[in-house]
Amino acid sequence: MLNQSYTFKILWLCIIFSSCLSSNPYESAQQKLAPIYPFKKPAQKGDWLYTRIDKYQSLNDYIKSKPTSTDSIRKKIYIMLIGDFDSTQKEIVTGTAEYLHAFYGLQIDFIEMRKDADIFANSRKHPTQGQLQLSAKQIMNVVLKPQLPKDAATLIALTNYDLYPENSWSYIFGLGSTKERVGVWSMYRFGDPHKKEQKEQCLMFTIKTATHEIGHMFSLPHCAKYECCMNGSNSLRELNSHPTYFCPDCLAKICWNLNQDVHANLERTENFWLKRNNVTAKEVYQKSIERLSK
Repeated sequence: MLNQSYTFKILWLCIIFSSCLSSNPYESAQQKLAPIYPFKKPAQKGDWLYTRIDKYQSLNDYIKSKPTSTDSIRKKIYIMLIGDFDSTQKEIVTGTAEYLHAFYGLQIDFIEMRKDADIFANSRKHPTQGQLQLSAKQIMNVVLKPQLPKDAATLIALTNYDLYPENSWSYIFGLGSTKERVGVWSMYRFGDPHKKEQKEQCLMFTIKTATHEIGHMFSLPHCAKYECCMNGSNSLRELNSHPTYFCPDCLAKICWNLNQDVHANLERTENFWLKRNNVTAKEVYQKSIERLSK
């Protein structure tokens, strides 16, 4: 017969072994990466967080919220273009689609461009600048929802028209639904890609906004803990200060959601920036990969 002390040791080892098996690899990655990512800087006047409070959401809270996700059928990101895009603008579209594929690890397909009256039904002139603006909510509810493909994880429209969400707002860069799997973003305010000195800036702004809005479409809230692509933006200055990458918390959430390995996500995205020779992004991903490998 086993003595009591020996039995206790076996039970204790079983508990430890069970704990190791049940540990969350996403929480582990989150903890390893946390020390090398900067916390959110204090908001300046006019910034998103200057007059708003974005509540912190843990990984466990995100999981409990039953976020929008992929499944055996819905596993593509679709992009619909709204407007007339010339060859230079299409280069921005192509670069953004390549980044979305690298970052989210999902197939990117394009859906036929819409040019009918539904898109312009609730359009308006900008209250002070006079340019045509399209209703982001009209595009999402009337144009995108009825055309959502059966195999779409998300459907997002990209337009070169300016956008507004409601009459009390001057404009927005983009809007994404956390439950309906649709969203829209605009490159209207991102500079003129036909000018050499503005082309890369336009691409970066477009990548940040697309990645951010699709994050919302996978039910990610705004991030207020770290400097992160999921930070809210009120201006081009603020958007410019935000990184293209996700913080450890948001990265853990999206990788859990899509059932993807965090290390694999970082390697895919690093390869994108290696090809484009973006020094800042390369350093962040290299440090992150090294940290996870320890």
